[in-house]
Amino acid sequence: MSTKHLWKNVPEGVWCWHIHHTQLLELSTEPLKKRAKYILEEKPEDERKLRLQLMRPVLHPEKFPKQLIKARAKADKAYAELGKARAEVGKAYAEVDKARAELGKARAEWDKARAELGKAYAEVDKARAEVGKAYAEWNKEIEALHREECPNCPWDGGTIFPSTD
Repeated sequence: MSTKHLWKNVPEGVWCWHIHHTQLLELSTEPLKKRAKYILEEKPEDERKLRLQLMRPVLHPEKFPKQLIKARAKADKAYAELGKARAEVGKAYAEVDKARAELGKARAEWDKARAELGKAYAEVDKARAEVGKAYAEWNKEIEALHREECPNCPWDGGTIFPSTD
């Protein structure tokens, strides 16, 4: 099968391989034609051919196993929780700053805010761990599907431009 211009009519919101050289799989956030134009205009000339050759839609997203979809949903949920936890850290910092201004008369409030900050950080750590687990499951399944759909690809787990050292 020719891989030439597999990206030509791919809209946003489609699972694709190698939209960016350090990202194996991602949802397109714009038509791939627009990304291809950017590559042709802005990326180093010696990288353009390989980038355009490898950038393509996932041909069989229906092959994403159920556990993969569950893992992705779990990762997305954990990521949302991480966002909430970070928001709580921001709120806690605001409270810490407020308490610091009144430290002379409000030492108890300062201690309470610091305790809340500790709780918020614990939630961030918990959410981060869940994100890590979920993405590890996701990546394992995606790597297998990638090997099937993108044979002879130079992807090394981090880039399509592996070091020749």
